[in-house]
Amino acid sequence: MNHPASMQKDIEVSDITLATGTKPPSTLPPLQGTWKSTFTLNPEAGKEYTFHAPTVVHQGIGMQLQSIEVAPPNQAGVAKDGGVRILLSITGLPANTLIQSFYGWYPYSPPPVHGSPVCTVPPCNGVQPNPPRALLTLPGFAVRAGNNGVSFPLTSNSMQTVGDEGTVQVELLYPGQGTPNGTTGTLVISNLQFLVATGGQSRVKETLPGTWTLEIPLQS
Repeated sequence: MNHPASMQKDIEVSDITLATGTKPPSTLPPLQGTWKSTFTLNPEAGKEYTFHAPTVVHQGIGMQLQSIEVAPPNQAGVAKDGGVRILLSITGLPANTLIQSFYGWYPYSPPPVHGSPVCTVPPCNGVQPNPPRALLTLPGFAVRAGNNGVSFPLTSNSMQTVGDEGTVQVELLYPGQGTPNGTTGTLVISNLQFLVATGGQSRVKETLPGTWTLEIPLQS
């Protein structure tokens, strides 16, 4: 990771419009004026690990761990959580796989709502399928409860397909506490889901049950 110097930032708010809590809500007269605050950022250095790990292949789809960045918690107590950013390469995808499949790719599966059944292996016969998971186990680091991270493909056009290369890079973000202690962790990905374009605006969701287990060999 880079080691940026301290920097000063400004935040400015002007002409606030408020609404009542009634139903339906009504708008109150605006508060005119400008509010400005200046604050200083003091970034703390984290760690970056780059890997040349083998690709783990399951049902023709490959997963390769490329790098991990670890951000330390703020010692001043302003933002107590640190976090982990994982860069992952996925290969072997059908050429017509939509990039948007990899936005909001929840690292954890949420529990069933009010005890409703969840299907883990299609066909699901009308039962809500279990979303894909990317379960991070990193000794010394605990993912923050209730905020299980999110995923983003490293491309600006979500409506594109992966094309003939069949490859996409995805980053997974995990807020949490603690510092990895240098021992080997794991990233377990299961029930991979993605959308494929079938012509025009049509798209079909594909699900590959099973797991991809990636080792994370960290060194202190």
